Amino acid sequence: MKQVDIFSVGRGYDLILFMLTAVFIVDAVSIVKTLGGTYEDKREYAQLCVKYLKILLTLFAGVFFLIVAFTYGYDAATTGIHLVLGIMMLADTAACLAIKLRYGGSKKH
Repeated sequence: MKQVDIFSVGRGYDLILFMLTAVFIVDAVSIVKTLGGTYEDKREYAQLCVKYLKILLTLFAGVFFLIVAFTYGYDAATTGIHLVLGIMMLADTAACLAIKLRYGGSKKH
């Protein structure tokens, strides 16, 4: 098994990992805060903040990180980072999709 340190991959990749972690944290805080609000708050969040392109991109990122975790043969720490980030991205995808489908219907005038 090839031993690779996550920080030896490059700064650009490290920034992508950091940004996706930040996306998950911001989404988690926003979702928890919004789900405590009224129905109108949930609908507004689903329509304004949750986009299908974002759902697709977080799905792609989650699957990519799981593939990297299981097939690239990195060291245990690097594999763990990719595994956790992949699971976080897929959880974010599922939560955003559920909110979008439940509350993101067309606006009624």
